[in-house]
Amino acid sequence: MKTTTRQTLIAVALFGALSGSVLAQPAVDAAQVRAETAAAVAAGQIAYGELSYTNTADPGPQRSMADVRAQTRAAVAEGTIAYGEASAPIAPFASTRSRADVKAETLAAIKQQLIPYGEAPVAAPTARQVAAVRMAAN
Repeated sequence: MKTTTRQTLIAVALFGALSGSVLAQPAVDAAQVRAETAAAVAAGQIAYGELSYTNTADPGPQRSMADVRAQTRAAVAEGTIAYGEASAPIAPFASTRSRADVKAETLAAIKQQLIPYGEAPVAAPTARQVAAVRMAAN
């Protein structure tokens, strides 16, 4: 046998002999394991299924199902809750400007080449261009 192989075998034998006492665990029978597991389940320390933690937070005040349904019906009737797949209702927009003002401003912005079309990049307007657009609306 080569020296390195012999040294390796001796090191493995010594490690096994010395670690046997360190890694030794007391013998536990199946009944004791079952009892400890049942105690942990009863204490809520072991989760079932997909639950990965024990929720110990207080759920807060409990309301009856009738109260919840009544509150939901009231919210639907007021229009503050969406029905079905619709998004939440949006408050109607009320403009303070006339249609003619908006149209004149849009035409001035087109004339100043501030409204791109196609794949043209959006240009940052200069102060003079902004003033010209605003003056067109007045």
